[in-house]
Amino acid sequence: MDFDDSAWELGDAPIGYGEDFLSTKLDDMRYHYTTVYFRKTFEVADPAEIGSLQLEALYDDGFIVWINTTNVLSQNVPGVELPAGATANGARESYSFE
Repeated sequence: MDFDDSAWELGDAPIGYGEDFLSTKLDDMRYHYTTVYFRKTFEVADPAEIGSLQLEALYDDGFIVWINTTNVLSQNVPGVELPAGATANGARESYSFE
């Protein structure tokens, strides 16, 4: 949680390459890197009042979500602690939030 991300670039979602609907295009991604990291800070005044959370994602091809130090969701990836050059288990194309 104390990782210094101040040098990271900022961009509006959706982020990626090869699609017309993207707000932030990573034109240098293809054949250069397979992983993109995102961070979003939010605060909950009283965590005891939260019974559940809902996450919706539009993704291609896989992703992992952590909240603080807890892995809460992994989709189409071979594990939860992956190296930066890891790839998804297979191609997945969908234009819907799930």
